[in-house]
Amino acid sequence: MARKLNGGGSSNISRDYLEALNDFWSGRTRTAIEHVTQILASAPDHENGTQLYRLWIELLAEEGDVDAMRSLNNHLRGRSDFEPEMRETYFALRGIIHCELDEFEAVRLMHDSLNKKHNNPYVREFNFRFRHRTEDEVNANAFVANPRNLTDYFHWQLYSENLLRDSRRSELRKVFGKLDEIFPGNPVADRLMMYDAIDSHDFEASAEFAARLYENFPSYSDYAVVQAYSLIKAGKHSDALPVLTRLIAVEGEGDADLVSMIGHCFKEDFSMTRSEKSRERAGYYLRRASNMLTSMGLPSVLVNHDFNAIRGKGTMDAQAKSAEHAGWLVKLSASQYLDLGLSDDHSVEILTMHLSEKAVPGDLCFIATEHFSRREEDAQWRVGAVYMVSSEPTWHAMRGTESALSLVGKFAASIPVPVFDQHRSIYGSQTGSVTAVPLDGKLFEKFMTAMEEMSGGDRSAQMIFREVSRLRAV
Repeated sequence: MARKLNGGGSSNISRDYLEALNDFWSGRTRTAIEHVTQILASAPDHENGTQLYRLWIELLAEEGDVDAMRSLNNHLRGRSDFEPEMRETYFALRGIIHCELDEFEAVRLMHDSLNKKHNNPYVREFNFRFRHRTEDEVNANAFVANPRNLTDYFHWQLYSENLLRDSRRSELRKVFGKLDEIFPGNPVADRLMMYDAIDSHDFEASAEFAARLYENFPSYSDYAVVQAYSLIKAGKHSDALPVLTRLIAVEGEGDADLVSMIGHCFKEDFSMTRSEKSRERAGYYLRRASNMLTSMGLPSVLVNHDFNAIRGKGTMDAQAKSAEHAGWLVKLSASQYLDLGLSDDHSVEILTMHLSEKAVPGDLCFIATEHFSRREEDAQWRVGAVYMVSSEPTWHAMRGTESALSLVGKFAASIPVPVFDQHRSIYGSQTGSVTAVPLDGKLFEKFMTAMEEMSGGDRSAQMIFREVSRLRAV
């Protein structure tokens, strides 16, 4: 079959190509690779041959199969020797392979030898990928001069992504319509809107898009994972539970993230309903998740935070009251302190950090930074938030002992507190470190009194102080 010389293939989309794409959309990567290789082996001059090669590159990149991508690179070099009219197309496809392999020196050399003004869509894609890597801003027009010339699915997808990035939503809606016309059943619109909703923290919307994608592509379990994650972020734990239960029934209990998520949902259900069955299920999954994460050398402090919430109030109280201290003064660097202050409460609701092997659930932590003064007697801490330790200390090989901290409250404005003699040793310590020192009962009271005096009667601060008093009285 004759092939068009612009490298774009025929404007007709063959059934072979659509079937291979459907395997890709459904997450059946190995099936799609076998499908593509069989098509190209039986029909080297297939009418959608170039598009199939481009799909093959994407599939191998999804699999992370470096050896296969390099073999395909050599195969395309060989084909270009026998098809001079396709040389630029194959050359550009090889450049895209180097992009996927992150072999940037090869990418640069190939890019410098290409005619950038060529209308070949694969040359334009390769040029766009290079510019996207080397320039601060590249808009959709840098890739597509005339979208009517696009015949490759990945070019339409790339064009859509960049229209969304450029906030050109009216054009994007037209592109979605064109995509549905050329590639019926494609997931581009729902996928882009799902990730856009996540970026916008509209988790109810992202859950709906993910649910629709999973309904259309039930073998692609990643969509169900995103649906469950979105429901959890939206606070709909009871809705996430059946999604996670189905996932684990299919995928098994070998994925630490899934096991952690379902344990978290059962913990939340127990918190709402006090159901003993939910507490038992939460305990089972959270213990399993903690063991899996520890065996992989990954931090399990957030799982332990959840586990601590179902252990029973008496255990936490006994630990907190048996401690030799009432809380901790936690010193952050100025930049860490500023980042915390500028973050919304939801994003810093749980922190993980190194405190001490002696930190126990129930300990209160005052997050502070230092305010330098020329006169030592004027030295101050600036306290910006109060947290409570909410997990047992967990050892991590790279980060040491970590604890989870739950937000009690952030002050509207930092509260200045004098540096007491007991704190002189850490005042002016190395910038960038996190330093925690214990506050025994007397020092805790002294610290709290100074904070209340310096807060100036601020209403938000008074609410936090009342919560601190309540937590200490429990």
